[in-house]
Amino acid sequence: MKHKILKSLDEHSSGPEVFAELRSLLNETHEKFLTGLRLQDYFEMKLAPVGAQAGTRLKSMLNGLQYAVDMEGEAKGQGMQFEMHRGKLEDYSLRHMSAVADLMIIDRKTLAPFCGEDVLGQLMQSLYCPVLVLPETRDIESLVMVFDGSFSSIQAVKSFVTVFHPSFRELPFNLLVQDPESQKAMQKERVFIDYLKMFFKDIGVQLMDDDTIECLDRVIGRTSEKPLLLFGGNTGKEVLKCNLDARYIADNNPSFIYKGGEA
Repeated sequence: MKHKILKSLDEHSSGPEVFAELRSLLNETHEKFLTGLRLQDYFEMKLAPVGAQAGTRLKSMLNGLQYAVDMEGEAKGQGMQFEMHRGKLEDYSLRHMSAVADLMIIDRKTLAPFCGEDVLGQLMQSLYCPVLVLPETRDIESLVMVFDGSFSSIQAVKSFVTVFHPSFRELPFNLLVQDPESQKAMQKERVFIDYLKMFFKDIGVQLMDDDTIECLDRVIGRTSEKPLLLFGGNTGKEVLKCNLDARYIADNNPSFIYKGGEA
């Protein structure tokens, strides 16, 4: 099987560290075609004042070209199929690339120069593929998922077990579910849990007795060590909202969001 992976990078992203992390995250048995994206190019086009672009863009472009050469040379030495995106990086180009990608990995460090704006939310609007958002601290020792009953929640798991390294299946899996309102909802929940059991050995199910953010906060604080959070598109949007509680959860925990093909 082959996967197309997009990875956000900047000049502070070390080649050896980037490729080592990708090997630890992604399915080792699948062939991977990697494309590096300098999100600095994207946000400079969107956020910089028009009059200030000409002088700063040239220096940024030259730095980017040198970085691309260095990263592609490092990838070749490690036997990785990798290329840096060259040319303009705008909404339309992100949509085209993400439409055929299996995953985009966004390192929050590459967004740091643009803090103060809802930069992650803006970026997500232009992406069609599933997204993994990595904070500064990214050790992963458990999995936490909110199942909201949506199709994208189911697809999130199908995508996760295909693209990510099989070692993640050995971690404790904490599933948060809503109180089913009907027999059909109960059956859907039961079928989903049976599907999870095909891949994950240590599954715990907890009923959500409060709103999503409150329940996530409690689970992360009390029962889950260094979690990777899994969301379908609806819950992912809720967690990425720019209120302080939601932002704290997304900023401090690796988050995998399946968008369901809608930008």
